[in-house]
Amino acid sequence: MKITPLDQGIEEILWHEVGKREVEIPSSIIPGDIPPENLLDELLRAPGLTERLTNSLSPQITHREILQPATFQTLTYHLPDRLREAAREADSSHTKRVLLEAADVFEEQRQHMEILNAYRKLLIKG
Repeated sequence: MKITPLDQGIEEILWHEVGKREVEIPSSIIPGDIPPENLLDELLRAPGLTERLTNSLSPQITHREILQPATFQTLTYHLPDRLREAAREADSSHTKRVLLEAADVFEEQRQHMEILNAYRKLLIKG
């Protein structure tokens, strides 16, 4: 039987423990304490630009009940009149102007809701 270099190398590894040499691994290759999967999941779950902009621009609502349509309509129906009263009582001209502009916006919204309700009633009647 002819002994090949491969057989000789395997025999050396098995009997002479040549394969147990310490291999030096540079520290830049050694993984950190955090598994890479966790880093990837964290990166994928991070909010994108659109979500961060939406979150930064959305108002913080403390009373969530005003988001219900019936409650919102009830609260905003008399709001233009209250804003105009507050504008009359305001001290600075800037505050008056802002309150009057807000009153105009809510007045327009009230008129749109009245038109919408009228159209809705016409559609229901057929």
